[in-house]
Amino acid sequence: MAKRLRVRLRDKVTFEGSVETENEYGEPEVTWSEYLTCSAEVMPLSASERVVSNQELSEAHYTIRIRSNSLTRSIDGQMRVIFDGHVLDVSPPQKMEGRNQYIEFRAVHRSSQQ
Repeated sequence: MAKRLRVRLRDKVTFEGSVETENEYGEPEVTWSEYLTCSAEVMPLSASERVVSNQELSEAHYTIRIRSNSLTRSIDGQMRVIFDGHVLDVSPPQKMEGRNQYIEFRAVHRSSQQ
């Protein structure tokens, strides 16, 4: 018998998609619109800091698991995630083992300070 995966969907995440519009000068402008808010399991993987050109850069890597449905299967790597007030860049989804109940994403939070 296959081992059952235990997923705890305790967190709330919002996926946003980019929309390119024109500003009043006719220049392209990227805005973000909400695509989906859902329950998720957000697990921190690693964090790192470094200094480049007198600027401190930090990255935190996460795994995000959400329940699979028609909306969540449409999420791609061009979207971003809002989690706990932070903007995370996501990679394309990875299907998990089992009966396609869950989808897993890798996400990165980047910040810089001078």
